[in-house]
Amino acid sequence: GTAVTSSSVTISPGAATKLVVTGTGTQTAGASNSITITAKDASGNTATGYTGSKNLTFSGATSSTAPVTTAKVTNSAATDIAFGTTTALTFASGAVTTNMKLYNVETALVAV
Repeated sequence: GTAVTSSSVTISPGAATKLVVTGTGTQTAGASNSITITAKDASGNTATGYTGSKNLTFSGATSSTAPVTTAKVTNSAATDIAFGTTTALTFASGAVTTNMKLYNVETALVAV
């Protein structure tokens, strides 16, 4: 066969199809814990074009019982917002890092 030389190819990520929440697997009830939310395309690449303020609603963690305290996420204005309520977060290059507070001792699957 004949040897073929090709030039470099740049592959850009596609549009965001899902959000992935990552953080510490073990969190302390009532303590502020850092989480990162990353927008991913259909192939699992970070969707770097996913930028600006986005309104997200978090779910998956239950309230503590005595006293009743709802899980919270810190919005872009540094205000704690209860799970189940729209939370404005500002993404840059497909990701945002913020804080989450869980109050009930449980295994929670946090979703946005």
